[in-house]
Order: sequence, then structure tokens, then C-alpha cells
Amino acid sequence: MRWILLPLVALACGQPTTPAQPAAASASTRMEDLRAQIEAIADGQTSFDLWVPDEVTLNGAPLRQDAAMALLVDRLLARGLFPHGFSAGAGGRTYHYRQGPPEVPGGVPPAGKPLRVPRVLEAGKAYQLHVEHS
Repeated sequence: MRWILLPLVALACGQPTTPAQPAAASASTRMEDLRAQIEAIADGQTSFDLWVPDEVTLNGAPLRQDAAMALLVDRLLARGLFPHGFSAGAGGRTYHYRQGPPEVPGGVPPAGKPLRVPRVLEAGKAYQLHVEHS
């Protein structure tokens, strides 16, 4: 029933989507196939869901999932899509990406009085740093 509702929801929302877990998902997926899915994202697409199995290969060799995710997220960030959580499934996860960075509760904290960082940091002493960016 989940597979019937998902396409209907996608059509109703007008947002392109990818199923949470493809019906023919294998135990291992090639990194090249995951990259191809990202390259196929239409310009202006505001959301994208990517199923990543627990086991990923690159050029036929096993690839650690943290390394695979770093490579995939880099390509998604270049397209303006930011991580917005994941859903765990049997044998992997569906990672959700949306346009723009996630909202920070309460917004950006107010800027305080700028302080200089001491040239010599003393062991055992706590230092508080505030970084502003525009």
C-alpha cells in the first residue's frame, strides 16, 4: 500500500520525489549509480530523497558509508540541496534533502561585543568564542 500512495502524494504535491526504498534494491549499490541519480536532479528542484544502502561500492570495491555520504553530500550541496534528516529502513536509509539550509530555532543568535582571541591559550582555562558570518 505504501508504494501506491507514494506516487499519488508526489503527484498531489507537485514535487519530484524518489521512493524511500526501490523495490529492486540490491544488498550493495554502486556509488556511480547514486551519483547518476544526483546528476539527474532537475534544475530548480527544491527537494530530493536518496536511498543509500548499508553497503556501497566504488569501482567494484567496498566503500565505507561515511566516505560515500561525504562524496554524495558534496554534490548535493553544489546543487543547493541541504540535508534535512533521514529515515531508517531495512538495509539502509533514505536521506532527505531540501533547498536552503534548515531553519535554526530562534534564528541566528545576536552578536555580542567582539573579543580578541588571546595569542597564548592557557591550559585548563575555558574560552568562549563567537563567530559572526554575513
